[in-house]
Amino acid sequence: FCLSSRCVPWTHHGNPRKTHVPPLRLISSSPATSAPMAPSSSLVMALSAAAGLAAAVAVMRRSGAGRKARKASEMAVDTGKGVEEERVCKQGFKPSLVPEDLDMIIVGSGVGGLVTGCLMAKAGRRVLVLEQHDQAGGNLHTFEEQGWEFDTGLHYVGDMGSKRSGARRLFDYCCDTPVDWAPMDDVYDTAVFRSEEVQRSVTASVRTEYRMRSNGGWRGVASDLKEWFPGEEGAIDAYFKLVKQAGQGMKMLLIRNLLPRPLGFLFGWLFDYTSLSLFYKTTDEVLSSLTSNRKLIGVLTYMWGDYGLPPSRSSFGVQAALQTHYCSRGAFYPVGGPAALSRAMVRTIEKHGGKVLVRAPVSEITIDTWGRATGVRLKAGDAIQASTVVSTVGATQTYSRLVPERHRWRVKKEASAAEALTREDG
Repeated sequence: FCLSSRCVPWTHHGNPRKTHVPPLRLISSSPATSAPMAPSSSLVMALSAAAGLAAAVAVMRRSGAGRKARKASEMAVDTGKGVEEERVCKQGFKPSLVPEDLDMIIVGSGVGGLVTGCLMAKAGRRVLVLEQHDQAGGNLHTFEEQGWEFDTGLHYVGDMGSKRSGARRLFDYCCDTPVDWAPMDDVYDTAVFRSEEVQRSVTASVRTEYRMRSNGGWRGVASDLKEWFPGEEGAIDAYFKLVKQAGQGMKMLLIRNLLPRPLGFLFGWLFDYTSLSLFYKTTDEVLSSLTSNRKLIGVLTYMWGDYGLPPSRSSFGVQAALQTHYCSRGAFYPVGGPAALSRAMVRTIEKHGGKVLVRAPVSEITIDTWGRATGVRLKAGDAIQASTVVSTVGATQTYSRLVPERHRWRVKKEASAAEALTREDG
């Protein structure tokens, strides 16, 4: 599944049944995979989607488990949606609404924050999620304009057709009120190339379309590519072989990053160093070793906007993960729109004794003299105590703004690494 706050406009020509496709995608840019950085600190913060996914597996095992817009009145049905449902993600902060005896405070109510909140709440933790915006959900939230509802971030999600897939199991576990998923049309994406050609002494713009299909699976995508690029069959086969190899490495990467650093490196070296090495090569580096056809490389990497870094800078492992995500079982869209997901997850957190409150901007994480997080302070001055603080607002914001200045020396190394990545992205 795709998690992030970095979204880019994208050309799209496939329409899901009974839903709509917004002009922006919700994409993944987890530091655990896009850049090999492993911050460590006595301050307890979740800054990695990889850690969240690993936590999901642990909790589930423990429990036994717009281009277009749609009119609000014509939306696909969201279970139990009504006036109160509309308000569930818009509960403004009041001290009286804060649960007693909090175990965890989560800063930010995007997908990462809500998923973490659901997992911890269902594991028996008393959770409070704080959001500075006027509604929870991050890029899952929607807004209305002149009677039409628009999405802000979710484009589509891959591999949601089978209830046994990891992504589907995670969302189903987090949504006690079930959310259904509608399959996209067979052609879910179209990569468009424009070039200038001289025709009869007149320069004309030539448009070439490469339509990405989901129903054919791996073989269908590979077959289409070979038809479009004759003579590149060997490079295409080699590419998909490396994609599958990197997919195996993803599991190893998650395990390695959860282990203490020395043990993590030993684990990777002993078990799957070759697959892990693909995460430390750029996408362009790997593809250029397979073919010199730049248009083929362009078609293979057209989705780089999903993870926010061009092929010359992105990790091939991330490219491979996204390719696998959509090639395996196609693309899907939540019935009722992305807000159905945020509403369902907020309800899950509240069902298990937690709370999600908006209009609650956090000014700092409170830290004791031993360097342990003790809670947060809001810009309005309210102080809330909890033994664990989870920040989902990004490494740069967390280390450079939420950590009090007198304690920043404790995370100086991590803050410098995060700022360096931010400068590169700029």
